[in-house]
Amino acid sequence: MTAKTLSQLDAISNVTIDDIFHGVNDPAGANNDFKIAASDLRTFMSPYTNVKDFGAKGDGVADDSLAIQAAISATPRGTVYFPSGIYKCTNLLTTDSTKLLGCGWEFNGGTTLQNINLTTPILTIVRASMAGCQISNILFNDQQIGSTADCIVFHSEGNSTFERVYIHGAGGYGLRIVGNTSVLTLRNCFIQHCALDGIYGRAEASAQINAINILDCEIAQNTGHGINLWARNQLNIRGCTIQGNQRAGIYINADDMTTVNSSANTYNITENYFELNKGGNIVALTAFDDASSTVHFALDFTIADNFMTLSIAQANVGVTSHISLTGYIGSYKGMVIGRNHFAGDLAYIDFGSAHDYRTILIDSRSDAQAFSSVYLGTSVANITIISTVQQRRIAVAYSASMTPDISTGNEFVITATNGVGFTINAPVNPMTRQRLTIRIRNTSGGSLGTATWGSVYKMASWTQPASGYSRAIDFQYDGTNWVEASRTPSDVPN
Repeated sequence: MTAKTLSQLDAISNVTIDDIFHGVNDPAGANNDFKIAASDLRTFMSPYTNVKDFGAKGDGVADDSLAIQAAISATPRGTVYFPSGIYKCTNLLTTDSTKLLGCGWEFNGGTTLQNINLTTPILTIVRASMAGCQISNILFNDQQIGSTADCIVFHSEGNSTFERVYIHGAGGYGLRIVGNTSVLTLRNCFIQHCALDGIYGRAEASAQINAINILDCEIAQNTGHGINLWARNQLNIRGCTIQGNQRAGIYINADDMTTVNSSANTYNITENYFELNKGGNIVALTAFDDASSTVHFALDFTIADNFMTLSIAQANVGVTSHISLTGYIGSYKGMVIGRNHFAGDLAYIDFGSAHDYRTILIDSRSDAQAFSSVYLGTSVANITIISTVQQRRIAVAYSASMTPDISTGNEFVITATNGVGFTINAPVNPMTRQRLTIRIRNTSGGSLGTATWGSVYKMASWTQPASGYSRAIDFQYDGTNWVEASRTPSDVPN
């Protein structure tokens, strides 16, 4: 039986380590179909290949491209190790079954792969198996004047992981995800100072991008978007710092999609810190493709437990909200937006106009300066809003005319110190289905004057509390009026 190379063994299904060892040790036996060529045995058995064994210098001067490529090509299933140094290189090609391991991502003392070509990426990862690619402890650096090159181009369907990878200064995209790609996890990575987006992913033709996890990373100071992805199924972004990007922090755009049935499903954007992303912190845009008569939906999105800060003065012209969800009518379904903290004077969420979102918003918070919390657009339907402000008690400055600002809290306490009548005006910044409690405390030492309620309060007749007592009334906003839901039935001691 003719010995087989590793590439030939790849074509045989259900090959095991035992099969190969039996083929080597017992070539006349039943398993001799799996005999491995002697030239490939050392590579198969070796856990590491050192790029310096193939002539790489890592001195920041020599072009190490050919030496590194030789090490990668000689290690189709093992780990390619890069000792400390600066490896000037470009256009490296590896399969998704090879591991690349450096000794740290520091600029000094770590492993740096420095691009030396203005148009070709440092590394392209292509699909060869379902094994997945692992890259760790490496800095990919471009920083060339006039460069349009991406740092890494990724195309794999295996379970791949980038851990402690630093992508810096790409002339194009930091990480570009293409073709059929699934199960890619970035953990503890930095992607900064790229001329385009930090991370870019777009399905091509009938290809899909699935199961992308971006965990505990920093995506910052990119000229484009921080993260620009349209994934078919499951995008998880958690525990990241996303700041200082010149466009959106996270951009989810179907407007240029041509793939049939390419809706975005199950996005979880949670526990992240957003700051000074000039195009808005999270921007989503759905679309209708005329050529295929296909709606690109956004389905089952969760945006929760994030901190977002951005002001009108810091944002790009035309940016009016931290979160913007716009696009084709009826294309957002199953949205949950909850427990986020918004800081700054932008609106919290812009729902656009003429959309049926079937959305639930739960308990989002703002700082005391934020106002105009939600833009509902001109024809938005089926939105349920539950407690979109922090559960906060507000002491109202007592005067002849008082106006609650519902974006600052949900319970307003009026302490009346004299017997002069007063007016309670319609609250500003209301949101549909929001609850409001107004409590009136009498500390005047006598009877209170008449309380005049604005016309938006739909309620039974009101009785002022006696001196030393209080009464409270609870309303719910129906989109037009504040409708009484409950009240204290009698005086309650202060």
